Amino acid sequence: MVADKLESASEQVQVEGQAERSGVQLTARQEQILSLMQAGKVNKEIARELDISLGTVKQHVVAIFKKLNVSNRTMAASLGKELLHKKDVNRIHARRPCIVLSLRFSGGTRKANRQFYDFLSGAAFDHNAHFVHRDDGEGELVFGLKRSSEYDLRAALFIAGDLHKQLKQLDSSIVLYGALVAGIASVSQNRFGGWSGDAVASRVIARAHQLLFQADEDYLLLDDSCQWIMKAYDIALDGRVPEQINFNQAWQLNVWDAGCDKPLSGRQQELAELLHFLSPRSDNGLMLLDGESGMGKSRICRQLARESEKNGYQLTFLNVTPTGIWDGISCCMVDSVEVLYEQLRSDAKAKSLLILDDVHLFSKEEKEAFFISLQHLGANRKVLLSGRQLLKSDYIDTAEVNFVHLSRMDISQVAELLQPYDLGALLVEDIANRSRGVPLFAIEMARGEGNSISIALVITIASRLDRFNMDWKLLYCLADQADTVSLNKLGKIMQDSTDAVYKSVKRAASIGVLETDGKSVRYRNSLVKEVVGYLFSGQLKLD
Repeated sequence: MVADKLESASEQVQVEGQAERSGVQLTARQEQILSLMQAGKVNKEIARELDISLGTVKQHVVAIFKKLNVSNRTMAASLGKELLHKKDVNRIHARRPCIVLSLRFSGGTRKANRQFYDFLSGAAFDHNAHFVHRDDGEGELVFGLKRSSEYDLRAALFIAGDLHKQLKQLDSSIVLYGALVAGIASVSQNRFGGWSGDAVASRVIARAHQLLFQADEDYLLLDDSCQWIMKAYDIALDGRVPEQINFNQAWQLNVWDAGCDKPLSGRQQELAELLHFLSPRSDNGLMLLDGESGMGKSRICRQLARESEKNGYQLTFLNVTPTGIWDGISCCMVDSVEVLYEQLRSDAKAKSLLILDDVHLFSKEEKEAFFISLQHLGANRKVLLSGRQLLKSDYIDTAEVNFVHLSRMDISQVAELLQPYDLGALLVEDIANRSRGVPLFAIEMARGEGNSISIALVITIASRLDRFNMDWKLLYCLADQADTVSLNKLGKIMQDSTDAVYKSVKRAASIGVLETDGKSVRYRNSLVKEVVGYLFSGQLKLD
């Protein structure tokens, strides 16, 4: 015992001496490994966590010892704690949901090879993805590292179909193989959201590359996680989610009427108001459908579209995406927005309805141009705009238009929504409370029988938080606590000043993620807390 204490004291003196030295530079990967060493992980656990080989971990550990001038893990962890604390406080280690599109082609000329890589590089830039370059006609696009989005899977499908079309036009003998996988990546993350660009390790990338070699010629394989997300986001073909799909059909998965909708539940009153908008009794040409994400706006749009076709309307169904406007009937991107504006201003011989979903994704300039075109709407034309926070628009006088706001469902509406899942009354009540009446949350919890968190839920909630540039360090630390935490304790956990903690808490509360009385703070939604806790890497725990 005495010898152990003396050895420990000697090590502490060495560590304190080393901590005074400056100029130690660790790579991002070495910082990750040192962080996991501090958490008590052995080499095998580190290799599994970062999806790298045991030999690679050992090499990094030796390099860390050398740079820190220490001889064992205890000394490295102690010195590393101070070293990492001095690093940029706006960078943390975390886990993020991601979609991986892995592609490989064979045949063709050198020009085709160059076009393959140029296309993927350009697609990564356009769709905010990370391009993993491989040799010999292979490569991956990883979506969600920089910022999570519900549109990532749709973007991957569009890119796969577009690349296949371009390669075939260049050389019909080219064969393309693909795999689409969803999962979780370990990353170095910016404190206020998104990948920092320093490090990424993920089994999901390796899984996508392995699955790629099981794909048939000119087919895209979809793993189970992707199929789950597609069901959650109503992405299907002829009413079903395929296990694989020909590249020529990939775009059709983004058709507006995929044929997979269950009967509409819990929104009869809102639907009645929208149907009145279509009736001859209404002479108003513009309707707003407003609500937060996950409230079922797109489902209502599809229902209204079906009703309009029954009533003799010529239908145009468009979705605003982060990279343009998608035509859900022709399954292509809209080439000319100006032509669309001209059509809206002109008179139509037959009744016509334009449904434009996710209008909130327009840029400020696009919104202004679009709403100017609506001021002179042609005869026989009606327009339904769907999106978030439309009622607060600077471009529309909401007193002059019809609008429907989708609020959160009460327990009876959730129970009606979940009838097809044949759950017990107690479980339905628990799901209604935990989901706080958000239909998408409730349905996903029902699919998991109330006791699992789906990848679709993780993506949806991460997307919400990323959109508001939340302080992820605050969210991680709070998710690690049992319930309500005092602001003083939270400041110690976060190792931040009281003012900085208060500002982050105030912002999160104003958005509705947290609630505070000025002295303590807690999550408003237990499900959001569960998801953030699931993503929590353990890096920020208080010793």
